[in-house]
Amino acid sequence: MEVANFFKLTLEEFIGATMPIVLYWVYSWMYMVLDSYYPNYRLHPKQDEDEKNLVPKSTVIKGVLWQQLRMFIANILLFMATREYNDEAAEPFSFFVIARQWIVAMLVLDTYHYFLHRAMHQIKFLYKNLHSHHHRLVVPYTYGSIYQHPIEGFLFDIVGGVLSFVVSGMSLRTSIFFFSFGTLKNVDDHCSMLLPGNPFHVLFQNSTAYHDLHHQLHGGKYNFGQPFFSHWDKILGIYMVLEPYSQNYRLHSKKDEDQKNLVSKEAVIKRVLFLQFLQILSAILLFMVTGGNIGAGSSTTQSSSIFAIARQLVIAMVVLDTYQYFIHRFLYHNKFLYRYIHAQHHQLVVPYTYGALYSHPLEAFLGETIGAFVSFAISGMSPRTAIFFFSFSTIKNVDDHCGILLPGNPFHLLFRNNTAYHDIHHQLYGGKYNYAQPFFVMWDKILGTHMPYSIEKRVDGGFEARPPKDYYKED
Repeated sequence: MEVANFFKLTLEEFIGATMPIVLYWVYSWMYMVLDSYYPNYRLHPKQDEDEKNLVPKSTVIKGVLWQQLRMFIANILLFMATREYNDEAAEPFSFFVIARQWIVAMLVLDTYHYFLHRAMHQIKFLYKNLHSHHHRLVVPYTYGSIYQHPIEGFLFDIVGGVLSFVVSGMSLRTSIFFFSFGTLKNVDDHCSMLLPGNPFHVLFQNSTAYHDLHHQLHGGKYNFGQPFFSHWDKILGIYMVLEPYSQNYRLHSKKDEDQKNLVSKEAVIKRVLFLQFLQILSAILLFMVTGGNIGAGSSTTQSSSIFAIARQLVIAMVVLDTYQYFIHRFLYHNKFLYRYIHAQHHQLVVPYTYGALYSHPLEAFLGETIGAFVSFAISGMSPRTAIFFFSFSTIKNVDDHCGILLPGNPFHLLFRNNTAYHDIHHQLYGGKYNYAQPFFVMWDKILGTHMPYSIEKRVDGGFEARPPKDYYKED
């Protein structure tokens, strides 16, 4: 692409960068008008909006305008940088293709926003210095929906937008409609009005009232989902928010989780976030250097047939399992490596979900980063297939550390290597067994490190994964 042509802004690119901004203010103004005519539909009285919020509206407007300027520049640069790709990869118009791209973009954006949003709340430093800016609006209103710290605005709106745009593979024209729709949804979520027949309230459970709860003092630990669905709140609520209802399915009591583990949950969260940051950098560098073309037959434009993708996924699963089994076993059997590296992960005697990736940085590099690279390269999968594969394996890894035997859990039905299987390995008597991770138990069975177990009910409620008595005697 010639430099001169790169900096020539097309009309469509200009519309793509400005349309969400224009709609933001038009839709906000519409609610201001409706508010004056229908005050009975407000979630909060007008007096609360004026008195409870901790920042004047003039400051909010200035902050939003600055954020929109940054978004405008970022969108222009994104459209310019992907111009050649969009020209080459343009597909014939198809409602099916566009619908698929929208669904993928919505899921990617929701997933990214959920975990980033939750981290902003649970890490005190991030909340105090970044996210608390947005929560100065105790009573939300429309044009304050993207009022936030500049760094948070960059992470949420700009990085999140780029991710959903790239992963979904949508065209520039499709993205105009998608981001305009997302902007209207975000404004509506902060309108604090329950107008009858509002289509956003009909189509989405994650609506005005849902997000309003999050802004209240009693709701700061709940309803992180944004901007479309509430599935992540529900999925992770099973393990965390709704934990009192799952006590009868736990492998260990809540008391054991709090007392037996040798590291604080705050330290676990900080380490996991640090490791994930390093993984992001590694993935970006990998794709920048290779262009996504690593293994034989790997290409961003390779066959997307179900058979080809299924073959790549099976190969990647076997390769990742093989690599991680031998790395895991080596880290355990070498006393020096166990003491100074792998022992950090085993400080979690009673595992829990978000501690699944807690480990020494060197172990994370050897096990996660290199393991991912090897499985990606050998399988020959495309970057887009890799996104789904590594997302699936991440969810599987989290589930293996959840410590809860929920009935009907699909991972427990599909894989023998599941929550109870890995829980055995974390116990004092199971450290020499059940190394396999994250999918199959084949290497444990082939090499004699498989520990059988039975699920027994505990007297105090819940379950216990209990090995045969012979294994107790051996240790």
